Amino acid sequence: MLAIATVSAVVSSCIPSTPQQAEQQVLAEWLAFEKQDTLNPEEAAKIAEKLHAAGGDGIRQLLERLGSPDISATARVNITAALSPWVSPEHRDILLNLLKPEQPSTVRGCAAHLLCALYYRAHQLPGLEQQVMGLLRDEDSHVRMSTILALEVLGHPRGVEEAVAAWKRGEGTPQERAQILLGLPTELTQIHQDIVVEAALDSALPENARRHAVDLLSKLGNASAVGPLEEGISREQNAELARLMREAVDAITKRAGEGIQPIMLGPDGKLHSISPGTPQPETEKKQGDGS
Repeated sequence: MLAIATVSAVVSSCIPSTPQQAEQQVLAEWLAFEKQDTLNPEEAAKIAEKLHAAGGDGIRQLLERLGSPDISATARVNITAALSPWVSPEHRDILLNLLKPEQPSTVRGCAAHLLCALYYRAHQLPGLEQQVMGLLRDEDSHVRMSTILALEVLGHPRGVEEAVAAWKRGEGTPQERAQILLGLPTELTQIHQDIVVEAALDSALPENARRHAVDLLSKLGNASAVGPLEEGISREQNAELARLMREAVDAITKRAGEGIQPIMLGPDGKLHSISPGTPQPETEKKQGDGS
């Protein structure tokens, strides 16, 4: 019994007795995590979830830390990933302050992402839509791209439209262009096959994005992708990607030979695989009719 009581006392001593203590404990955990200066959005999200559960203004404190000159770019990315599910209307003024022109570009880009996350969940807030859409014409290309990518991932039609336009203008770093490709709705693959083909062949893009592009073409590409892919195979330095391109060419060619159309969005908004029957030759029809 004494042992049980001792264990219970030790466990109890580890549990904060007030919400404020719980909040401070989690904030301390965040600061220890931040010192590692390692990009780890998953761990950041776990800590932010605990901070939200603790109540109080811990989320606000973490959000304000985004603008601190003492933290690294990695820490800012972790904060942005961590807070995306937790920003609420009460945080709008903080975000708008972080978006002021005098703020560093990286801070403004992160704040733009979070304002889009707020818009996704609270789009009815007066003036919020205008504030978000205004960022698409911001003078800072980093802010513009952060807004575009956030809206595209959220499935906003304007985000997809702006992402496609940015790609075709050649805007964005290789990582940002990879995100444009990865965020493109699958059902738009055929409409924007030129983007998907370009991504598959662009050696400057991260390999995961190029693999995704090749996979889309393998499943949904049409015959116009075959020529560029064949040309790309001949000069591809990555043997594995060259193999995947060859498989994509074979899959597209096989579908074309069988008269099978790739999966596409139907008028009812659902994905359909259209496989029309092979038309019967005219001579066979006549024989069947006894003509």
